[in-house]
Amino acid sequence: MSGCGRTFCSGCDQEMIHRDNRKSYESASAFGQVVWRLQKRGYRGFTIGDVDMYVRRYARGAGRTLLRLVEQKNPRHKFEGAQRLALHDLDVIIRHAVDCKPHGLADDTVLDPGSGVYIVRATVGELPGSKDRRTGFPPDLDGLEQLVTVEAMDGKEVLAARPAEVLEWLVDMPGMAAIRWDAQRKLFVPGKVA
Repeated sequence: MSGCGRTFCSGCDQEMIHRDNRKSYESASAFGQVVWRLQKRGYRGFTIGDVDMYVRRYARGAGRTLLRLVEQKNPRHKFEGAQRLALHDLDVIIRHAVDCKPHGLADDTVLDPGSGVYIVRATVGELPGSKDRRTGFPPDLDGLEQLVTVEAMDGKEVLAARPAEVLEWLVDMPGMAAIRWDAQRKLFVPGKVA
């Protein structure tokens, strides 16, 4: 990817970015791109970034919400610097909210103890041999299904499992109906893991 430079779509003429392994100047949002360029021209006393995804699941009967912020990193990526500090700050805020019952807020703002910020370490990208360039968890160098790990912000491993089990963990919440990943249909379905 080195030396690709700025690229524009031949169909609509909008600027394109790398899906994986983005350069520091590439942002998934136009707003992020604008703020990044302004920051680089002027005051640098702050950092900016994004989170790969969030998962929110509300347990009506239990009166609580599972909220997980998830950042995906390649297995050997050294996760440090400003992004790690910012995600640590967010994790501290979420874990504080788990321990404190909000006053004067709706019951669904009580956060489940499984809430927090997590790092998913896995190789994610275009699946080899996929005619439609589908994205997923490619096999490892030996052709075996890769092991995906989930870490809490303190560096402790929360889970090391197959990709399907990690997808189930994303939405798993004690006291809620189980949701499992159906690999053949490629979607979440109700029920226990087989």
